[in-house]
Amino acid sequence: MSVIEQAKTLGAAIASSPELEQLKNAEARMTVDPTAGEIIQEFQQKQQELQQLQMQGKELTEEQKQAVESLEAKMQGNDSISSYMKAQQDFEQLLQQVNTIISSAISGDQGCSDSSCGSGCSGC
Repeated sequence: MSVIEQAKTLGAAIASSPELEQLKNAEARMTVDPTAGEIIQEFQQKQQELQQLQMQGKELTEEQKQAVESLEAKMQGNDSISSYMKAQQDFEQLLQQVNTIISSAISGDQGCSDSSCGSGCSGC
């Protein structure tokens, strides 16, 4: 099997992974949650404001920092958003494990093989 064919097989396996399915489901739930939408919109507006200030070379005030922390707490307190963030972390961890295995194979370092790299392998 060629490298390209193997890459397609890997891509298909990732596309059908439980991690990606959970991410898509969490995203769909978050999308229909009006409260989540409001919190995200508010966070994005505040983020833009603060980025503009930083591009102008201005330091953030303590009040501005607290406003961001408050919005982050709101996001974490919303079940739809926190479920999405957790699913996103899980999917990113899967991709990182795959990347580590590929990198190890390329470098010839076989310290972490398929069989030893389950979901609990801290070296991957």
